Parts: sequence; C-alpha cells; structure tokens
Amino acid sequence: MNEENSNKLPKGWKEEKIGSNNFKILGSGIERFEGEKDYLSTESIQGIKIEKIESKISYKKRPLRANMQPVLNSVWFAKMKGTTKVYCFDETNKSELNKYILSTGFAGINPLNCKAKFLKYFFLSPNFNLEKDNFSTGTTQVAINNDRIKKIEIIYPESIEEQILIVQEIEKHFTNLDAAVKSLKLVKNKLGAYRKSVLKAAFEGRLVEKRSDLNYKKLSELCDINPSKKEVKDFDIDTEVTFLPMASVSKKGKIVYREKKKIKDVIKGYTYFKDGDVLLANITPCFENGKRA
Repeated sequence: MNEENSNKLPKGWKEEKIGSNNFKILGSGIERFEGEKDYLSTESIQGIKIEKIESKISYKKRPLRANMQPVLNSVWFAKMKGTTKVYCFDETNKSELNKYILSTGFAGINPLNCKAKFLKYFFLSPNFNLEKDNFSTGTTQVAINNDRIKKIEIIYPESIEEQILIVQEIEKHFTNLDAAVKSLKLVKNKLGAYRKSVLKAAFEGRLVEKRSDLNYKKLSELCDINPSKKEVKDFDIDTEVTFLPMASVSKKGKIVYREKKKIKDVIKGYTYFKDGDVLLANITPCFENGKRA
C-alpha cells in the first residue's frame, strides 16, 4: 500500500491484500466424519442462500470435489469468473459447521481481524468481483486460484464495532429493498388484474351507468370482422404487401417489425387487413396476453 492511498482512507481503516497474515486462505482436505453430510456444490448456492443440496455424502463415498471443510468465522465464494455466490459460517449459524462439506469450486477465507459478515459483503461487492474476474484464468473453466486471490486488496475498519455497524446498515437497506421488490411484484400483479377488470367492465357496460339515450350494439354490427380479400383479388400476384407474423406484434400493442411478402405467397391461409384496421390475436395464449395493434 503506497502512502498516497493510505492518506485517502478514513481514519481507523486499513488496506491490505487477502494474502496477508490477517486473512487465512483455507486449503482442501476435510476431517474424517461418521454417517452422512450434505455436499454443497457451486450450484447449491444462489446469491447468498443455499437453494439445494447437491447430494448426501459419506467420508469414504464422496465426489473428489467434496473436499472443503467449513470452519467458524469463514467466508466462501465461488471461484468461477462471472459468478457471485457467497456463504459464511459465523456464530449465527455455527450449527451448520458439522452439516456441510463444500466443493473445491469455492475459496474459503478465515479472517482474523474481520467479522465474517463484513467479509461476506465485501465478496458481494462489485469492486471485489471485478478484481476476481480480472485475475481469473483458464481455458475450459475460467476461475481464480489461491495465488491470485492473495493479490486482491481489501479496505476495512480495524474496529470490530464499526464493522458490525456497517453490516447492520447494509442489512437494513437490503431488508428495505427486499420489501420494496416484494411490494412492486404485488402491485404489478394487482395492476394487471385491475386493468383486466376495468376493460371487462368497460365493455360490458358496467364502468359507467348505462344511459337510456345511448344505443348499444354488438361488435359485429359495427365492425367488419375478418374482412374479405376481395379488395386485393385483382392485384398482380407479385405485388409486395406487408406481412405480420404473430411475433411482430407486442403485448403492449405495438408492431415491432414488418416483413414484405408477395401476394401469391400469403393470399391463402392468412388474415387480410389494411390501414385503419385493428388487429387482435385470436389464439391461446396470445389472446389472453393482449396481443393487439
């Protein structure tokens, strides 16, 4: 660490490489155990949560990659480039230490002067993941190795109390974000249902009270549904016309692209339309999804 960078650090903070004595990179090899344990592959972790157990293993019958031993106050991240999978073992879940064996696809760090959760959020940060990806090598599987992990620098407050306060603040914001995302999903679902109910009511005459001075008619009395192709029957068969496959009409009522075809190729088996017409999908699920233009 040079003096210029040191001067930019907040008071009481320090910068050092993960290869320093304050961060122990855990090696492969596990303790002998009786019975079975849950094996966590890199696929088992999504984000910061265990989503599935790869398999049940015994000490003698286990995959070669099931060879990483979790220890108290250790943080693990997936070494593959482009992945953000992090899990930690601290006082809050130390009962899991005897439950899991991890894959060698994870790197385990045991910090001596740093809280595991603080290190966990560092491993989730864009700064760390950019560095990890830049240091990753390989052909079939691009990943970071232990020698390159040692080169990554971390900045952290030396005060454990300050680390705890930072973790608490991060988790408070994450909790608020999770609640906001949940609310947005709920609102989105309700909005979709409300839109459908409004449209249904509007076209059943229930949105406003029916007025005796208005003349209500069926759609077929007001529109020419699936108009005849007689308007183009005398066109040259090589005349180019606009052709719209179902995919060209979005759920938002937009024509996103157009194709050109000759009349002779589309005169049979397709629906005729012209400028000023309204298009409405009449097949499932396009009709339910509201494809129209």
